[in-house]
Amino acid sequence: MRERTGGVAAGALVGYLLYGAAATVLFVYWNFPFDRLEQWGVAKIAQTASLRVVPHERHVRFPLFLQWDRVGLVGVQGGTDQVLQGEHVSVDLALLPLLNRTLSAAVRMHLLGGEVAGIVEWKDGEVAQEYRFQGRAWELELSHLENGIIPVGRLRGDWDYRWGRAGPLQGQGMLTVELKGVKVGPGLSARSPIPPLTFREVSGRIALSKGVGTVEDIRAEGPSATIWGTGSVILQSPLEDSLLNLNLQVSLREVTSGSGDAAPDPRLATGQYRFIVKGTVRQPAFYLNDASVPLHETRKPGGKA
Repeated sequence: MRERTGGVAAGALVGYLLYGAAATVLFVYWNFPFDRLEQWGVAKIAQTASLRVVPHERHVRFPLFLQWDRVGLVGVQGGTDQVLQGEHVSVDLALLPLLNRTLSAAVRMHLLGGEVAGIVEWKDGEVAQEYRFQGRAWELELSHLENGIIPVGRLRGDWDYRWGRAGPLQGQGMLTVELKGVKVGPGLSARSPIPPLTFREVSGRIALSKGVGTVEDIRAEGPSATIWGTGSVILQSPLEDSLLNLNLQVSLREVTSGSGDAAPDPRLATGQYRFIVKGTVRQPAFYLNDASVPLHETRKPGGKA
């Protein structure tokens, strides 16, 4: 008799626990401030990347899954007002970390013909706030960006970045990128001594620490040129004002028939050259063997040449 009574009591306890857990989940779902979360996220992104996010048509699914049909990204292309569209943007919030004052969400969207996915975390501690963004991108088509210098090519990348109260530019992390089928040429200035070039693969790795990005390795391989080097980027806000200091070695070879590259300018013979990039992301300056070169046309306000 006691065993039966004990079994009933245990079953009732389990039932109450399940009921309590279900009630908690439903309470959080029905009372979760989705509007405030959206506004907070938009403000944080604007503060971090000088990027205005314009979400459209939000949908919510149980328990804490949010999806937007479109998200406009304003300011991506050289700080202009041109809008880059992200589609099918989803944010899947983890429920249990919220009970420990931690926001953790899986983010995914279609962008530039490819996809971007990652994990965003925000922990509100008593002593300090901690942020983390870990993710990857693949098959992004650069021809959708109107930057003029890299008109075509597909990009993939991986990153892991953390920061705290000091600000998003003072964090630590690592970024690796790889591009396939890159063509540099249509956006070059007519006065540039560097001919249009094609690269089978371009890769690079950047270590980020307290506002400085150390470019540990840049390599580009093509039928008529090989580029390698290192450098640094001093991060500024907005990011377009970040300071560049890249020191590259360029080895030009004779262009073979069928390579797809234009014939080299006669002022730039085959051989090895030192190529330096200074200035800012918005207004870079280029030097070939210490002589300034007009690599691209100067952009006027509004993003036009």
